[in-house]
Amino acid sequence: MVDQVCEVHKEDQKDPIAASDAVIDATFLTMNRELEKCHDLMVQKAANFLKEVVENIRAKRSVLEQSIRHLGVLQKLQRPALLSDGVSRRAIL
Repeated sequence: MVDQVCEVHKEDQKDPIAASDAVIDATFLTMNRELEKCHDLMVQKAANFLKEVVENIRAKRSVLEQSIRHLGVLQKLQRPALLSDGVSRRAIL
């Protein structure tokens, strides 16, 4: 019982994007196995298009994540240092 609770807690702490990517990857594996049996050219083209779209989304998401991280760093660098009472040094000067 304790192990089950710990597993549920671990699942709650997982990164939702990583969990989503894992599901998509598993789905693509299943799709690829099914496509080996499929001889319909249009179905195969549609599957390839879907894979390209997902990879494009992942690439753009990666660029956005990097930009967000850089923005956070820039904001920290530009933020005025706070004194112990919460008043910024700029306000005093």
